[in-house]
Amino acid sequence: MAKLRAFVGHSFNEEDSSIITAFLKHFDSLKDIGFEWEHAERAEAKELAYKVIEKMEGKNLFIGIFTKKNKQISPSHLKSCFWSKQSLKAPSNEFSWTTSDWVLQESGYALGKGLEVISLVEAELEPVGGLQGNREYIPFNRKNVPQCFTKLNEMITSLMKSSTIEVQKETKDTPSEDSTEIPKTNKEVSSFEKLLIAIKENKEDEERTAFEEMLSKDTDKYKQVETKGIYYWMRYRYGKKDILEDLRNLSKENPEHPNPRIWLGNLYEVYKQFDKAYEQFIKAAELSKNDIDKTTFICKAARTLTEEGKFKEATELLIERITTVSSKSEDELFELYRTLSQTQKKANSIEKYLSLAEKALELKPLDSSIRFDLAYTYSKNKNHIMALHHYQILCNSTPNDANLNNLGVELSELGLEGKSVEAYMKSKELGGTTAVGNMAYKLIDKGFYSEAKKYLQKALKQADCSSNVSSALSNLESKLEQENQKESEILLDVSATIKFKVKYAETYTKKRAVATSLQKKWKTKHGDVEITLTGNKFAANATHEIPQMGLTGLYAGYTVGGMAKPKIDIDIKIINYEGVIINGVIDYQLSVTTKPSGEPDRATKAGSLLGKLIGSNENTVRYNGQMIISEDNKKIEVMERDSKDNITFYDMIPVKDE
Repeated sequence: MAKLRAFVGHSFNEEDSSIITAFLKHFDSLKDIGFEWEHAERAEAKELAYKVIEKMEGKNLFIGIFTKKNKQISPSHLKSCFWSKQSLKAPSNEFSWTTSDWVLQESGYALGKGLEVISLVEAELEPVGGLQGNREYIPFNRKNVPQCFTKLNEMITSLMKSSTIEVQKETKDTPSEDSTEIPKTNKEVSSFEKLLIAIKENKEDEERTAFEEMLSKDTDKYKQVETKGIYYWMRYRYGKKDILEDLRNLSKENPEHPNPRIWLGNLYEVYKQFDKAYEQFIKAAELSKNDIDKTTFICKAARTLTEEGKFKEATELLIERITTVSSKSEDELFELYRTLSQTQKKANSIEKYLSLAEKALELKPLDSSIRFDLAYTYSKNKNHIMALHHYQILCNSTPNDANLNNLGVELSELGLEGKSVEAYMKSKELGGTTAVGNMAYKLIDKGFYSEAKKYLQKALKQADCSSNVSSALSNLESKLEQENQKESEILLDVSATIKFKVKYAETYTKKRAVATSLQKKWKTKHGDVEITLTGNKFAANATHEIPQMGLTGLYAGYTVGGMAKPKIDIDIKIINYEGVIINGVIDYQLSVTTKPSGEPDRATKAGSLLGKLIGSNENTVRYNGQMIISEDNKKIEVMERDSKDNITFYDMIPVKDE
């Protein structure tokens, strides 16, 4: 079968969300038969056609989900009301439902690109004319969406068997001359489709006519500016790169419209002129009429700063926006935390990235791309427990070969060999070649539990089965139970870690003066320390004497009244915290050194091998971690990791003056 690569167009209205989710979940279930799909997120749709054009590259199928939006009526059916000449009326059966203009435009672009088209049309909605042509469409009822899945599956599998479906290949910036022809239809071609055909076939007169026809239908000047911006970008995408001056002029002529700024910013990004792109996106944000648009373009501006290596400026821009966004605006906060996390990752501030990405996932737990990147980064940084947690969620929601293979890797790193093999086997069944390589290593070693169980159960059915088969099966079940128990123990601290990281992210992004009023003396897990603040530099130090009774005391005793008394040795414990305070959080490194006190020539005076060993007995243990200072400066929450990646949580509290 040929491989289908689909782009799915749909509305972003809240009342349609359950319908769209039902279709997208069904598309996910078809991945194992060679069906791939992609769609635009809400924030991407706000960037008009730019992201959609990018995402349609390399696709050979467009699936449009046409849902009811507004009702319309022909003016000829309207009549004046007898009680008011300003009011008009008409019978209810003369009104008809319309659909999203945005999805219609996407359909037109798909037809212009020569893609196959499947239209899913809601009941009571007029068949999608103009763009639809003579193609068959699939009706659905919003109260029972799965009812149409059988017909949808038939159409998809039919396309996969078609010998022409692979004609549409991935394209470069300039489409090739021999790409698929524009489909002919029996119905009137829309202005949008005429424009696409004319641009593609380099027919300038027809292109100008179609463009003017589109503009004539836009009575709103604001809408006309948007249409011009899309037109210029389409010219650029089809190899007519003389649009920079067009966009500059459009911007000068419409200084209060954000659209030309957006396209200019996109173009400067393509040219790697990130400083100019930043200026355009910031201005677009200032001109935007609603908060979601404003946040979208602030995030784009931050990404251009990040590309230039200006991580501090990008971070400050995003945190400033976070402080002004309503806590109820989850879409905006999600986009801000996601962008901020990627900025920190590029700046190689991995712990900050992990915390900020966890916060983004708290806002949108179904975002598999962020979760995969987060899990992969945990794994690269040897935090296999957190990687396991996220890969488990991914495999439950999206059990593809990559997720299952990576789950197998994390299970193996944590010593859960049987579960690792099982994950590899599932990945292999879904066509994962990486898992096949991993399986080869496992076959040489041990832990192929699922296959062993099949062989053992088959052997038990035979009349002359040996007693050791039952013993082996019993042993296998015991090992599986042990691994289940171990897995539960391993994941005990996951919720506490996520809770701490989310709180860290919230505190880190809340502007706050350096806590100069912190009390000096604090009690820690390692001993009491004194805190010193210099600007945003944090230090906490202490030296403690610890009495010891051991072998040294037996060899260095003294006599009182004829009775031998052991000498009590004193060990010195040196605690050194060093870190940086940003708002209410601290990233730090810690060293705890223990060494014997006494004279410098102690080992020499002891005159023995034991004395030399004791004299060199100095030990340093190193840690790194993060702290969260409470609002009232009376508690510091700590998450600390030792050299073996063991995590400990504890609170630092002030030491009361005696």
